Amino acid sequence: MMKRKKQKEHIEVGPLERKLFVYLYGIKVAKSRQILRDVFTGYNIRSLQNRLNKLCRFKLIRRNFYEGLSSKMIYHLGASGFSQYIKPKGENVKRELGSRAIHHDLDLVDIRFTLLQSKRVKNYYPENLLSSDGLSFDKDRYFMDELRPDAVVEILGDKRTHCAALEYEYSPKYKDRYKTLIARYYNNKSIPFVLYIGKDEALTSYVRSIEKEVIGENTPKFYYSDFSKWKEGESQVFTDLRGNSITL
Repeated sequence: MMKRKKQKEHIEVGPLERKLFVYLYGIKVAKSRQILRDVFTGYNIRSLQNRLNKLCRFKLIRRNFYEGLSSKMIYHLGASGFSQYIKPKGENVKRELGSRAIHHDLDLVDIRFTLLQSKRVKNYYPENLLSSDGLSFDKDRYFMDELRPDAVVEILGDKRTHCAALEYEYSPKYKDRYKTLIARYYNNKSIPFVLYIGKDEALTSYVRSIEKEVIGENTPKFYYSDFSKWKEGESQVFTDLRGNSITL
């Protein structure tokens, strides 16, 4: 009796999968619940898991197991997914397909989602997209190379759109590092303001005190928010050193 040949597995890549590849390239890393919420809306978790498993088998995306996370399996774009479906037009392309700061980058995924719920937020561009020519970010890259913010947020004003840099601080760093960063933002006149999010109140207050020390009598440029107090579905308030606020 002749053995039946095993059929080679085939995968179809549709609009949702392509959206997932761009999503993972931009944000670097995500949990399955974040992918379900942000990309595969309307799917159930089992259907999503089956789809992710197949994409992993074809090495279009990759998954890794990390201790210390509530959802220990995380996903990032695979080399095949990048080479086949991320097609930047320019020569300058950031090819960082994973995360070097897992907790920081996973929090940024939720920050992105929350801000995009605001009617005032037109677009949110994460670091990888900012650092690559020919992708989603078609604005002047005037402060990308020098400052490398975690994201740029396009905010709708009364008369025009403002591009604000966004920085998220997950863990404290040396004081001199903050001083240098703050001074660079103040020296760059093309940045109207910075949305600075701290992991908790203590970290947020620490950076605020350093800005106050650095800027003297200058008009504050940083607007702060404490991520530990954020609640999904609610507006987020960012406040500067003088009590002026931006609500998103």
